[in-house]
Amino acid sequence: TGQEREAAEYLASQLEGFGYAVDLQPFAVELLSREESGVVLEGPQPEPVDALPLVKSGTGEVSGVLAPVGRALDGDIPEEGLEGKIALAERGLITFEEKVKRAVEAGAIAVVIYNNRPGNFQGVLTTPDTVPVLSISRADGRRLEELTSAGTVELSVSVKLEKRTSHNVIAEKQGPGEGVVVLGAHYDTVPNMSGANDNSSGTAVLLAV
Repeated sequence: TGQEREAAEYLASQLEGFGYAVDLQPFAVELLSREESGVVLEGPQPEPVDALPLVKSGTGEVSGVLAPVGRALDGDIPEEGLEGKIALAERGLITFEEKVKRAVEAGAIAVVIYNNRPGNFQGVLTTPDTVPVLSISRADGRRLEELTSAGTVELSVSVKLEKRTSHNVIAEKQGPGEGVVVLGAHYDTVPNMSGANDNSSGTAVLLAV
């Protein structure tokens, strides 16, 4: 992102000021697009719902009837299955991976997981999945559940990949001997996070050292 590039250039300028030879090394990144992924509540006036793709989510665009599955625990999945439906699960008690696995085995074509506390969250799956998996806020999740109790609710869900360029910030200074000392930190973060602890704190320590 533009902000990430700004951070790289700031680090480079600081390190140059300390007497290092600095290089910004570009490399390609393939990531799930927050801007081009999303959840839309279908109807006469389609309504976007703020959503984040889980890390390692499957990609694609699907539409289907929404089916609440609680926290996807034993007995929460409907006996008739979820063939062709989009599962709506609440966060908590079991892993995202297990929730998605149970829903997909029952026939779900996508899974939307809503938070068990205020706001949205950035979830991570253990292994790459085959269906789109996105997170939404607790407020949006409960509102969708209420709508399903009043009638059929249809969603459109999409998760898309995009390619961007990131940069390694490499700073070198010749020392008096043959030994090499390497110090490192990462300066990237994830959506919906300030990035202060993960990992501006690490880069600040690195600059101080």
